[in-house]
Amino acid sequence: RIAGITDEDFIRVWNYRTQSLSRSKLDRFKDKLADLLNTDRENVDVFSVQLRRKHPPLTDVRFSAHGSPYYKPVRLNGIVLMHREEIEKDVGVNITMVGIDECLYENQMCEGSCTNTLDISSLPYMVNANKTSLVGVRVDVLAECTCGARNFSKAESCRSSPCFNGGRCMETRYGLSCSCPTGYTGPRCQQTTRSFRGNGWAWYPPLDMCDDSHLSFEFITRKSDGLLL
Repeated sequence: RIAGITDEDFIRVWNYRTQSLSRSKLDRFKDKLADLLNTDRENVDVFSVQLRRKHPPLTDVRFSAHGSPYYKPVRLNGIVLMHREEIEKDVGVNITMVGIDECLYENQMCEGSCTNTLDISSLPYMVNANKTSLVGVRVDVLAECTCGARNFSKAESCRSSPCFNGGRCMETRYGLSCSCPTGYTGPRCQQTTRSFRGNGWAWYPPLDMCDDSHLSFEFITRKSDGLLL
């Protein structure tokens, strides 16, 4: 999410001050992402540029990138966060949020639990900046005042591909179950353990905001002394 410019400003190639064509912020953004991800520019897709608010302007930009296969959102957001100031300088934007999260600020949208719900419209979203235009996906993130981690009201089926990491889904009289490959022991074939050799790290998507949450970790170490950060 970027502040201070509209969706038209982001894709505009015509410079009204110099009365000449110039590279758009969209093009510079794609070039910068490709450089940071060490991939070709053609592998970076900006599929939605949407004006969220007019005064003062606030614009949501959604993108994807791929080598083989597509990079996960948590990785892309992490890269942008790590190089936020560099991107702002080279592209000429003010990034106010990485990963659209309407539940980010406590008690702003909901007094207790808050869960982001993605609403993808069948109607496209068009941005027209005279010399150029962009037709993208119309996407809205809605804040629902529920704890998404404990909401099991939606019935699951194997059609929704609930098994991760190549697991095979089976429907039984008692519900769904997953037949998982070796090394993936979670109920949906999640990998429940990670190991680090002193200089490792991991990125995970943020947890849902719930008014009552419990998170636990178990550690086993190779040495008697160590430091966890």
